[in-house]
Amino acid sequence: MSFVFDTFYSTVKVDPSVDLTDKTLVVVNAPNPFLFMGLPALRAYWKEPLPERTRLLAPGFGPLKITRTADKTLLVEAQTGNILSTDTSRKDFAPNFAYFYNHFNSLFRPKDLPFKAGEKTELSDMSAEVMSVDADGQPIKVRFDFDVPLNNPSLRWLQWNWKGSGFGSYSIFKIPPVGETSLTAGPFGET
Repeated sequence: MSFVFDTFYSTVKVDPSVDLTDKTLVVVNAPNPFLFMGLPALRAYWKEPLPERTRLLAPGFGPLKITRTADKTLLVEAQTGNILSTDTSRKDFAPNFAYFYNHFNSLFRPKDLPFKAGEKTELSDMSAEVMSVDADGQPIKVRFDFDVPLNNPSLRWLQWNWKGSGFGSYSIFKIPPVGETSLTAGPFGET
């Protein structure tokens, strides 16, 4: 059991040297979005500073293309399938925690409530608009508009880096210049 818990906790374990005090933590590809609901309690337990807020742009279930289209805007696009699911049709199936984490998605939005292109969610400091969906109504491309420039010091950007079987760690996500793109790998290494 400790192996399972250690693996789960690693998906929200941010390097304590990353200053999050009074900052917005932005994770571009969280491997286990469900567990982030417990981030405040876990960071308090670990005696680590709490971010002012946390924003998860997409699950880390597949490779993503992340393009900065304006000073305050990112466009996140799935490179395989859709943003919210792990490819379960793989012929080289190997045990990977990504398959397990993927099952928690139904806790946020049931499959019988599909997304629609143009659907927009407004938060206090940013908005997310679904730009395109697949045949099942799952988002393929989402635009994120922030209230401040993406390189504003109030934002702390991280990305998840997969390592075999669903293990990994966070690193700083380098915001691309306007008009340029960054890629994140999925759990199986593809970009």
